[in-house]
Amino acid sequence: MISFELLKENWKWFVATPIVIGLFGSVLLWQFLSEPAVQSNDEEMLFTSLEQIEGKEELEPEEDLVLPTTLFVDVKGEVRKPGVYELQHDDRVVDAIYIAGGLSENGSDLAINYAQKLVDEMVIYVPHIDDDLEQGEIWEANVGQSEESTRVNLNQSNEVELQTLPGIGPSKAAAIISYREENGPFQTIEELTNVPGFGSKTFTNLELLIEV
Repeated sequence: MISFELLKENWKWFVATPIVIGLFGSVLLWQFLSEPAVQSNDEEMLFTSLEQIEGKEELEPEEDLVLPTTLFVDVKGEVRKPGVYELQHDDRVVDAIYIAGGLSENGSDLAINYAQKLVDEMVIYVPHIDDDLEQGEIWEANVGQSEESTRVNLNQSNEVELQTLPGIGPSKAAAIISYREENGPFQTIEELTNVPGFGSKTFTNLELLIEV
């Protein structure tokens, strides 16, 4: 049994020892409890960063190739309002002819494919009811070639080449060749109106497509 004298002499140690043990235990307990909190904060920051990255990917998708939504078509011949028109990329020949006012009184649509899809720089020619046509005159412009290089020479072209012109079939091609054999080479493109079957309106439709 601890004597009173021993307690009196060593009372400081008996008081200090439990306090030190308690403080040491408190430090260990605090460290133990604080570690999961730090780990939890780290995990929360990691998940937050991942969510931000995913959200950024959703907000900033890869840019797709943007295709033109409109195109330009040149409508010529027997329509009420010939000209160059802007249409939608999924429109058809019927839409181009409609926007040009439809066929004139002398227009023939027997050789026109109304269902054909339009392409940029297409030329649509609606023939006169008396034109010698074997098929619809619809072309797609040759990209990269100048207008001059695609013109048909009235003095050098044969019947097949002349028939590539809108409204020119076998009989009119033969008439051009007969005229130049009888009268010599064409001096000007306007001289084409002297050929039987070629009036001023036909010439207007051809003047940008021919040369001498």
